[in-house]
Amino acid sequence: GNAIMTFSWGDVGSLSQDPTQSVIQGKLGARGIPGTRFPYDMEAGEFLELEEPNMVGNQVGCSWHPVISVYAEDPDLAY
Repeated sequence: GNAIMTFSWGDVGSLSQDPTQSVIQGKLGARGIPGTRFPYDMEAGEFLELEEPNMVGNQVGCSWHPVISVYAEDPDLAY
């Protein structure tokens, strides 16, 4: 297909490069899900300001969705 973003288990990258199984070898790019320097603290009811981005650890899509905030300082990092 022509997916721009997809959720999957961590073996998709290695499987896509296996010439015995893959027709997309060399055509797949990957990047970690973007984080933010300004996460919202539900308990405090306010945004925090972090020195380093708070990177998303869940990459199987169970609770996170691939979005790019209109407030992102570096939206190109999400591509």
